[in-house]
Amino acid sequence: MSQQYARVKEVFLQAVEIPPADQEAFLREQCGNDEQLLHEVATLLEHHDPETIIVPNPRADSFKRTSTIVMDKRLEASSNLGGDSRDWNSFFHGLPDLSDETRQILRRRLWAITLVLCVVLCYVFVRSLLSPKESIFTIRTLCLIVMLACFAALRSKMRLSLFQLRIIELTSALNVAITAGVMDLGLIANAAAQGDVATAVSANNWIYHIWSVLILIYGVFMPNTWQRAACVLLPAACAPYLTTFMHCQWDRQVAEVLSHDRFGMPVPMPFVSAFASVFAAQVIHSVRRDAFRAKQFAQYRLGRLIGVGSFGEVYEAEHLLLKRACAVKLIRPELEADPKAFSRFEREVRATAKLTHWNSVEVFDFGETAEGMFYYVMELLPGMNLAQMVKRFGPLPPSRAVHFLRQACAALQEAHDLGLVHRDIKPGNLFAAQRGGVWDVTKLLDFGLVRETNVEANPHLTGVNMIAGTPHYMAPEQAAAYRTADARSDIYSLGASGYFLLTGRPPFDGESALKILIAHANEKPTLPSQIRADIPEDLGAVILRCLEKLQENRFQSAADLARALDECACGKWTDEEADLWWQENPGATRS
Repeated sequence: MSQQYARVKEVFLQAVEIPPADQEAFLREQCGNDEQLLHEVATLLEHHDPETIIVPNPRADSFKRTSTIVMDKRLEASSNLGGDSRDWNSFFHGLPDLSDETRQILRRRLWAITLVLCVVLCYVFVRSLLSPKESIFTIRTLCLIVMLACFAALRSKMRLSLFQLRIIELTSALNVAITAGVMDLGLIANAAAQGDVATAVSANNWIYHIWSVLILIYGVFMPNTWQRAACVLLPAACAPYLTTFMHCQWDRQVAEVLSHDRFGMPVPMPFVSAFASVFAAQVIHSVRRDAFRAKQFAQYRLGRLIGVGSFGEVYEAEHLLLKRACAVKLIRPELEADPKAFSRFEREVRATAKLTHWNSVEVFDFGETAEGMFYYVMELLPGMNLAQMVKRFGPLPPSRAVHFLRQACAALQEAHDLGLVHRDIKPGNLFAAQRGGVWDVTKLLDFGLVRETNVEANPHLTGVNMIAGTPHYMAPEQAAAYRTADARSDIYSLGASGYFLLTGRPPFDGESALKILIAHANEKPTLPSQIRADIPEDLGAVILRCLEKLQENRFQSAADLARALDECACGKWTDEEADLWWQENPGATRS
C-alpha cells in the first residue's frame, strides 16, 4: 500500500504542473491499465486547490507554485543553502516510509545470513583443496570471494540503499545455488560414471529438496511483498528442473542412469514451496506494515490518502480503540527539522484546540511518534470545500451562499473572541459538510497561519517581513503589514470568498500574485450584480463593504457581518433544500 501511495504522489505532483487540458492524456500515459492509480490521482487533482502565492526559488528563474505558503527572510536564507530538503516537493519523498524499515531489517538479516554462509563456504573451500577437479575449486573460490565481499559491505558503515541490498540478497542466493548445484551435479556425474543408479537418483532428488528448503527460508526470512517474492521464487522453483534437463542433455551417462528412476517426485516440491513462500511473504508483509503504522502513529491506523498540501499530507484514519473515523495530517519534514518552526506550529495547534464552535473543525489529538514525526488528528468530514463546489457546479444561489457565510461568521466570532486571527480565509478552507444528519454545515478549516492577538509575539517564532495567505483573498494590510492583521482582515477575506461563491470568480485576478495584491490595495471590485443579475443589491453591498480598503470602513466584527447577512433579501436556504441538493449530486460527497 505504501508503494501505491508513493506512486500516486509521484504522478500527482507531475500532473499539477501540466495545463489542465493536457492532464487527461498525461494520466493515461502514466497510469496505463492501472485504473485504481488513475482514479486516485484524478480525485486528488479534482480536489487540488490551485490558489497560489509566490515564493522565490533560488534554483530557477521562475517562481515556484505552492498552495498557501509562508515566506520570510529566514526561509529565503535557508533556501540559499541549496539541497532538496528546502524544496517544497521534497516533503513527498521525505516522510518515514515502510521501505526505510524494510531496508534496516533486510540489512540485519543479510548480515547474519552472509556470516553463516561465509563460514560454510570457508569449510567447503578447505575441503575443495583436496579435490582433484580444478574447475570446481575455481568456482568455489570465486563464490567464497563474492560472499566475503558481500559480508564486508554489510558490516561496513557505508549506507546501502534498498536496491543495493537487494543486489546483495540475490547475489548471496545465487552463490548458495551455485555451491549446492556444483556439489550435487558432481556427485550425480560420479555415480553415473560408476553405474550407481541409486546414488545418482537420490542425489538428483536431493537437489529438489534442497531447493524447496531454500525457497521456504527465503520466503519467510526475507522481507518482501508478495509480488516481488513471486518474481524471485517462481523462476527459482524452475531452476532444479532446468538443471536436471541440461545435465541430461550434456552427459548421456547421467541421462541413462536417471532414466531408471521410475517414481521421480510425484509432488513438485519446489513449486509447492514457492507458492507457500509467496503466501507467507504476503501475510508477513501485511502484519509488518500494520505494525509499522500502529507504531508510527500510536493509536491510529492510516487509510487512504485524501489530501496533499504545502504543509503536509492528510490521510483517512481510524482510532484503533474507539473505532472512530478521523483525519491525520502528517507535518512536512521542514517543520520537524526546525525547532522554531515546530514551536510555532505547536502553539497554533494548541490555540486551534481551544475552539469549540460547531462550525470550526475539531482537533482531537496532536503528537510526535517514536520516529520523530509530528502529526495532528482532526474530524473526518463528508462533503466538499466551497472552492470545489463552485468549480464543479458553478456559482451558488444567493441564499445558499449566505447560508455558508453566516455559519463561517459564527466560527470566526468565537475565534476572534479568543484572540485568534485566521489569516487564510478562502473558499478552499470553507467546507460544506454533513454533521448530525444535517447537510451544508460550514466547517472552517486550516488554522495553520493563525495569529494570537492576546499573546505577545515572540520575535524568535514570528518571521520578519513575512507574508502569508492566498493572494486572491488577502486583505491589503495583510500583505503590507502581515503581523498587524486583525479580525477585520478575516472579514475582508470572508467577503472576498463570498464574492467568489456568488460570481464564480475572485474580486481581483492577475497574471501574478504581485499584481493581485496591488489590485486589492488600489482597485475597486466590480459590483457582483453586474456579473450576475440575480444577486440582490443589498447582498452585493454587504460583500463590497467587507472589501473596503480601510479596516475601519468594514464590518468591525464577524457578528456585525452575520447580522447584515441576515437582513439581506435573498431568502433562506433550508435543510430540506440542502438535503435534496446532495441527493441529486451524490458524486459530490467525499470524506
